[in-house]
Amino acid sequence: QAGMGKTTTLKHICRKIAQSKMASDFPLVLFFPLREDTVASATDLEGLLKYYVAHDPSIDMDSLIRWLRDTKGKEVLFVFDGADEARNLVKGSSKSILLQLLKGKILAESSIILSSRPGVCPDLQQHRATFYEIQGFGEKAIYSYVKEFFSKDPSTAKAMISTLEDRPDLMRGAYLPMNLFIFCSIFDTSTSVFPSTMTKCYDVYTTQVFVGECNEEEKEAGFDSLLTAQSEEVKSLVSSLGELAFE
Repeated sequence: QAGMGKTTTLKHICRKIAQSKMASDFPLVLFFPLREDTVASATDLEGLLKYYVAHDPSIDMDSLIRWLRDTKGKEVLFVFDGADEARNLVKGSSKSILLQLLKGKILAESSIILSSRPGVCPDLQQHRATFYEIQGFGEKAIYSYVKEFFSKDPSTAKAMISTLEDRPDLMRGAYLPMNLFIFCSIFDTSTSVFPSTMTKCYDVYTTQVFVGECNEEEKEAGFDSLLTAQSEEVKSLVSSLGELAFE
């Protein structure tokens, strides 16, 4: 599910390997978000690696590609995030670099980690793979996360846990890491209450994000939680974001 922690888990693995804090046989780890147009449209190594060159022009792409081909990708880990957001890339008719890697047509000795929501990309079942499911937080992990989030204010952590336990509707959603982060972010420490529904929780968090962005840009926020008194420009932006999320 969305917010379960797939992207966070992959980035955590990459960071641990890069910092030599995790046992690994991979001197090179390359992370690619499939939602990025540069990655999704790539049909060869040059196109794929443009994602990194765009962020760091100092990369010698020709030398890197030559090395990858000479070694056939041995000791290289490709990490692709979000196959469910680009499911056409793994279909048999696709010319994507991702499918070429999965089939072993190029860099046959490389290793691949690929994330996807369950059941969204049935074509992945055709490839030899080990499947892991990220299940989110259990009850102990929820309590641990809240205590860590409010580590400087244990009384607030205790109050939030107590409030969550009194709200089964929210507790059921707290196993999703993203939901729990939102709950911690919007928890009203003065009243120890949450908004009355999940929808209102998301509404309050969205408002907080807008206010925070405006404050960073030294603009007057002036947002109300229902977004009823906003400019047409803001309403149009929120509407567009909602449509994008829904689709």
